[in-house]
Amino acid sequence: MRADVADEAGVARFLKMIAQKLGGLNALVSSVNIAGPTGAVDEISPEDWRRCLDFGLTGQFQCSRQVVVPMLRAGGCARVYCARVAL
Repeated sequence: MRADVADEAGVARFLKMIAQKLGGLNALVSSVNIAGPTGAVDEISPEDWRRCLDFGLTGQFQCSRQVVVPMLRAGGCARVYCARVAL
């Protein structure tokens, strides 16, 4: 199963499917690994920069936003965030 974490609707569909398959959600592990864009600041396109931010920051936000309320209603949750950046 795969989802584009930068796509809000895709994240919502994915997490709903997972919750239905597992009978609910009580944990979220959000691990972001991205290797780019790399280069001098004047060589990186604004589109590549936005995609990196959408994947790394917005993706974590999207996942958390979708799961936090249902998890709290169910009595609690655990969320773990990991990130790696290639330099």
